[in-house]
Amino acid sequence: MYVTYPVWSPFVTTEREEMEREQEKTRKLMDECSPAECIALGDKALQASKYNDANDFYTRAVERDSNNAQTYLKRGRLNTYNWIGADKDRAIADFAQAINIDPNMVDAYLFRGETYLKSDEYDKALSDFDQAIKLDKNKENAYLFRAMVFKKLNEHDKEISDINRVININPANAQAFLARANLYYNMNKWNEAIADYDKVIEIQPKPYFWIDEIAFYWKARSYYHLGNKIQAAEAAKKSCEVVPRVSQECDLLEQINKGQINE
Repeated sequence: MYVTYPVWSPFVTTEREEMEREQEKTRKLMDECSPAECIALGDKALQASKYNDANDFYTRAVERDSNNAQTYLKRGRLNTYNWIGADKDRAIADFAQAINIDPNMVDAYLFRGETYLKSDEYDKALSDFDQAIKLDKNKENAYLFRAMVFKKLNEHDKEISDINRVININPANAQAFLARANLYYNMNKWNEAIADYDKVIEIQPKPYFWIDEIAFYWKARSYYHLGNKIQAAEAAKKSCEVVPRVSQECDLLEQINKGQINE
């Protein structure tokens, strides 16, 4: 019995060897990069969805220059999300350090407040959003995040006030109109909700995206509550066309046609 062996060639590079070579190249860059270069390489890795590499580059930058607030901000932002495994405490520590270095860094308050909001620490979140707005009265996301806190606290007058401020600052902010539409929907103000859902669909860049799918979906439900099943069905059909794989949107059309939607 003869056993044949694969022919080895020094010119054939396996996938594993290529990966190891790339890792070695990254390690070398981390060892040699200046603080500014490390930040730039971290940004590049982040854009390429190489989140662990981005975190490591930002850490190298911090080790070589501990007085750059932007580096702490970038690493904190990365640790806010699940890209590398969300680490709330580390994110908050990084945002706090950024603020220590630059007490006027609006985004550090904004992102730390967002982190507190995600962990249901509403008082701390409000404090940070208030400070962000104090530093920049046109910071749209600060008002939107603060409105989310007011929603959690059932302070709906304050919620809608902050949303209206965003719309006054930027009449093309689709997320603000969506937030206000959802608030109107929950208040059973169907016509007001429909008007805002229409505004979302109007100003959201095309092709249609998830925000349009949500707007069409809740617009359909609003029409249904008004007893207008024809327009409800038209909106539900649009919602299903935007994201045809999502059964909830497509099921709504069938429910409307049957005359009974699930609440």
